[in-house]
Amino acid sequence: MKISKILMFSFLLLCFVLPYITIAYAAEKPKYVGVSEGQEIVWNTLFDKDPVEEYFEDLGYTDEETIDNTVDLWFDSLSWDDDVVAWKVIVNDIRKEDDEDFHGSVTSEKDVNFVKVEVGIYETEDKSDASAWDDIDKVEKLKLYEREDQVFISIAYTGCVDQGALGLYFYTSDLIPQPEWPMFFTPKNLKWDDVAGDCDEEIEDRKLDEKYSVGSADVDYFFQKKTVGLEMNEEGSGNIEDFDAVMKYTGEGILYYYEYSYDGEPIAKFELDTIGGVYLIENWWWIALIAGAVIIAVIVIIVVVASKRR
Repeated sequence: MKISKILMFSFLLLCFVLPYITIAYAAEKPKYVGVSEGQEIVWNTLFDKDPVEEYFEDLGYTDEETIDNTVDLWFDSLSWDDDVVAWKVIVNDIRKEDDEDFHGSVTSEKDVNFVKVEVGIYETEDKSDASAWDDIDKVEKLKLYEREDQVFISIAYTGCVDQGALGLYFYTSDLIPQPEWPMFFTPKNLKWDDVAGDCDEEIEDRKLDEKYSVGSADVDYFFQKKTVGLEMNEEGSGNIEDFDAVMKYTGEGILYYYEYSYDGEPIAKFELDTIGGVYLIENWWWIALIAGAVIIAVIVIIVVVASKRR
């Protein structure tokens, strides 16, 4: 057999086998992981210091310089910048599945599976300029746990009680969970209503329900409610108003909406940058139904008109 034929045969064999190699590699990614290596996700953002300044004024602060400095420090600790208009995450690496004994603020559960997701996090003040993206953290390793309710009950409890209704704005470390980055990803199809109910029950058992509460974030989906995330509230007292947070996720476990507010005024907001934005994500089904009905109506009209012309 000529060398050219051998090479051609080898190439064709490789083309036939390669898809199966790819499938076998992809199968290593756990089913609860909805993101992929190389994926790039952008959120439009809004950061506003005014509600936080109002909060410190309600606390009784009167010196403007003290208020400004305190708010600046708080924003810096969360990597918030009111000039920034978008954040971007690039998934660099998804490690093999591992397990650990989970020790949360609410409970301890052995052998919880997870994968480490290595991401790059960037921000920009001008989305139209591709070179204007600055790294917030070039490499960040995040843990994406499987659908274990107890893990997320613990995280939700910490986000509401310990972090003052900041929401899922941190990843758990080996020590105490700290607010650092938004929880960009969760497991696919997490049962948020179970998490919300059990977390709120935990808050009630600890007799903290007069100040804190956790509920499910719902959207209308084919004439019924679909739970897509969590809502948290820290009730104010005296001159202090309420802090609220809402987090919503796609079926793939990707954050598509986050809002943190004081007295109903947004302090921070993340909206997934997609065609149609959040509105289309939450309402695509009835828009598709209307579009389908219109198409059918047009077809019927064309058929009727064509039949009358015969």
